[in-house]
Amino acid sequence: MEKGLKKICVFSVVVLLVFMPVIFALETNVNVKTKPDRLVTVRFGDDKGTLENGAFIDQPVNDDGEVSVSYSSDYVNYVKISVLMRDSAGGLIKFPDGSGFVKFEEVKTGWNYNIDLTVNPAVILKGEKVGGEPVVEETVIETEEVVEEVVENQALTGQAIDGDSSIDMKKIIYIGIGLVLIIVVVLIFIKKKNSKPTNSVVKIRDKSKDEKMLEDEEIEDAERKIKEAEEEIKNIKNKRKELDDAEKRFEEDKRKLEMLKRQNQ
Repeated sequence: MEKGLKKICVFSVVVLLVFMPVIFALETNVNVKTKPDRLVTVRFGDDKGTLENGAFIDQPVNDDGEVSVSYSSDYVNYVKISVLMRDSAGGLIKFPDGSGFVKFEEVKTGWNYNIDLTVNPAVILKGEKVGGEPVVEETVIETEEVVEEVVENQALTGQAIDGDSSIDMKKIIYIGIGLVLIIVVVLIFIKKKNSKPTNSVVKIRDKSKDEKMLEDEEIEDAERKIKEAEEEIKNIKNKRKELDDAEKRFEEDKRKLEMLKRQNQ
């Protein structure tokens, strides 16, 4: 029974470790539209720079001039998306305002987005939530011709596009499953802990007479060994005393011999 409880606990912990990142992961899909025969670089970042696994470098577009990328993270709720274009030879293509890229600030993760680079200024359109219902109204994040104004404008419009705080029902279900597993593990641990004293009492009461006799024999054997050790110590002490007496007699005889030698001289 105890081994079975351990297996259940280990299995529950493994399930939590495996599925918790999946439960809280936020996937963001971005489809970029531009002209054919171009390479598109999309970066997902924050104030410190590009996020881990957030760089999609020189992605080739299809015949319609479109390319899609997907970024997934288990802790990032908002990102900055920057996009730049190169021609087939690798040369940087500048936008009408003279900048080498466009950036969209404070984009909420977990949604589908469409970025259109064929218009001036470039726009980002919010689609439907990943795994959720489509959004009826789309909000446009526009870029201005002056680079300094681009950042300011995008920061303001980014909040408007990310204002939706609806919760994915699938994620709620996963979280509920995780909480149930945690409760099961805790209950099993409490039950196991409370059952230990009872098991000990049962084991003591169920000891057979043979086991008690064996314990008595072991005690008697230990006592006998102790007595033998005491006798051996006593004998050693007696031998030590005899040795001391012999040394004393030797010294006495030695002194007497020296006295006789001096008298004869």
